[in-house]
Amino acid sequence: MLNSKSVTIISPIPPLASFAQLSAASFISITFTTQKNGVKGEKHAHASNGQPFACPVRAITCQLIHLCQHLAPATTPLHIYYDDNAHRCTVSLAMITSLLCLAALTVPGHAGVNPARIATRSLCNSGDIALLLAGMDLDKIRIVGRWKSDAMLPYLHG
Repeated sequence: MLNSKSVTIISPIPPLASFAQLSAASFISITFTTQKNGVKGEKHAHASNGQPFACPVRAITCQLIHLCQHLAPATTPLHIYYDDNAHRCTVSLAMITSLLCLAALTVPGHAGVNPARIATRSLCNSGDIALLLAGMDLDKIRIVGRWKSDAMLPYLHG
């Protein structure tokens, strides 16, 4: 199960924004209340990339609208959703792993990735590995990946 305090909505959505206003958003900021790196209250901003299905702003605003439609409290974590019977559910690591495997199966030849070996932990360092393969300096990768020590090295070279 995901950390229930990983991402929360700090202020109430209604009446601050209508669904139309949320749908038209081009920028969003989220606050991480707790993280495994120990940083609390860190904010991350995302701008719209214009993609209909892979836009962080669209994904978050759709989730906010979903939560508002189900009268979820303003402090509801973003990984909570309501099923067709209006039952409160949690996105699990198994659900994410299953979706990642399905996505890999849609790529011809699976891009050299064995879908059976995909797990949520695959997301932790894949961006850092891509930067390393692109020739980025380790110190820059440490900054971009928000690593606080050399703990990233086994992930990059292991």
